[in-house]
Amino acid sequence: MTTYIVLVNWTERGIQQVKDSPRRFDAAKKMLKEMGGEIKSVHLTMGEYDLVLVC
Repeated sequence: MTTYIVLVNWTERGIQQVKDSPRRFDAAKKMLKEMGGEIKSVHLTMGEYDLVLVC
C-alpha cells in the first residue's frame, strides 16, 4: 500500500479548542480506516509545520 506524508498546521480555532483534539483525532482515524487507510504515526514538529502524519 502507498505511504503518504501529511503536513499539518494548527489553526487559531484548533489551538483554542485543543482539548477536543483527542476526539477529533479518533474521528479522523475512523474516517481514514473506513476509506481503507490508516494513520501509522504522528510527529509533533517545530518550524513551518506543527505536525507530520505518516499514513
